[in-house]
Amino acid sequence: MFDLISLRFVAARRVQIRGYGYDEFAVFAELVQNAEDAYDSADQLELPEPPSRSVTFSYEVCDGTKTLTAAHYGRPFNLWRYGSKRIDAFRNDVEGVLKSSGSFKPHSAVDGARPIGRFGLGSRVYT
Repeated sequence: MFDLISLRFVAARRVQIRGYGYDEFAVFAELVQNAEDAYDSADQLELPEPPSRSVTFSYEVCDGTKTLTAAHYGRPFNLWRYGSKRIDAFRNDVEGVLKSSGSFKPHSAVDGARPIGRFGLGSRVYT
């Protein structure tokens, strides 16, 4: 499964991302934007205040494999209810990241969600 994802999906997403005018540096801005979305959606669900509202990046090379990690304390993937609050639009995070051009981010507050992203190009890693 990993080979399928890394050989086909990742390559296809790179082409798509470049088609939208993103370059290697714009990916950092997208990851920061994803963190902002996650903090905003955590506020909407009235999650407890995180220890900080920061984004950290780390880069590692291990046995030739390069890994960039972006971490923050925003709302985790698919967390769509907390206490009495529920926002159904938040159920589709993983599917949205895996689907080509797959942002399920609504572009209005009609369903209670207010993310700032547009293309669904980023992904989030939570600690």
